[in-house]
Amino acid sequence: MKKIILLICAITAICSCGGSDNQNEKKVREVVEAKLKTEMNDWSSYEFVSLEVLDTIKYIDNINFRKKYFKESIKREKDSPINFSNSIERDSLILIGIDSIQNLMGDKVNEDAAYLYKYKFRGKNKLGAVILEEYLIYISPNWEIIQMTNDRKNLYENPGGFPGYVELVKKNM
Repeated sequence: MKKIILLICAITAICSCGGSDNQNEKKVREVVEAKLKTEMNDWSSYEFVSLEVLDTIKYIDNINFRKKYFKESIKREKDSPINFSNSIERDSLILIGIDSIQNLMGDKVNEDAAYLYKYKFRGKNKLGAVILEEYLIYISPNWEIIQMTNDRKNLYENPGGFPGYVELVKKNM
C-alpha cells in the first residue's frame, strides 16, 4: 500500500512539473504572438518553430550589475581631471541606497527578475518569401516583454531592475 501511494505521489510530482513548463511556454507564446501580430508583414504566414529558455535573471544579478556600474562610474569620475564632485556624491548616495534596498529585500533577492528566451518562427518578409526568424526575448515574471531583438549585439546586458531602484535614482537625480 505504501508503495502505491509513493508511486502516485511520484507520478503527480512529475506531471505537475512538466505542466508548469508547458504553461510557461503557452504564456510566452501568447505574449510574443500578440506583439508579432502588430509587427509582422503577413500574420497569416506565421508558423511557430521553437522556444528555448536560455537564462533566468535574479534580482541579485540586477543589484550586482547596478553596483558594479556605479562603482566604476565613481572610479572614472575620481580619476578624471575634471571636477565631478557632484556626480561622485550622487553616485555614492545611489550605491548606499542600493545596499539598503538589498538588505530590505532579504531572501527576495534570489527571486526571478526576468527570463531570457530564444524564440524561432517562420513568416513572410516584405518580398513575400518565407523566412526563419530568431528573436532573443527578455520577459518579466509578470509576462511582460522587457526586450525583444533579433540581434544579439543589441541585447541588454542585464534587463530590468529591482524593487525601489527607479525611485532611488529619480530621487537622487
